[in-house]
Amino acid sequence: STCDGNNVEEVAKYSRNAFDHIKSGKGPYLLECLTYRTHEHVGPGFDFELQRNYRSKEEILEWMAKCPIISSSNLLRKVYGVTEKDFALIKKGAAQTIEESFNLAEKSPFPLVESHLDNLYFSESKGR
Repeated sequence: STCDGNNVEEVAKYSRNAFDHIKSGKGPYLLECLTYRTHEHVGPGFDFELQRNYRSKEEILEWMAKCPIISSSNLLRKVYGVTEKDFALIKKGAAQTIEESFNLAEKSPFPLVESHLDNLYFSESKGR
């Protein structure tokens, strides 16, 4: 299935369908969520700021208006009464989780070279 990756409610609906399909034993499921990359491919800037001419500032701004974080935040405010204080707590919790994850990663040893194929699926016909 294909859905609008910028529409959080649609992604949730299609994800539930995929989950139900898989859990009922009907096999794998491919869900394609279409979206748009607003910033340069690697880095924090915009293509138009870097004098790249394949995407205009207007095109990028049009897609930024469809930002799923902004639209879902607005939905949470209007429909569910989520307050700015609630959002501040959510952001604080997310920042703390990110910080803890970085700290754990920096303290963790590099994986052994021999483990690079662990937890990968190989078809019996192709073997290892």
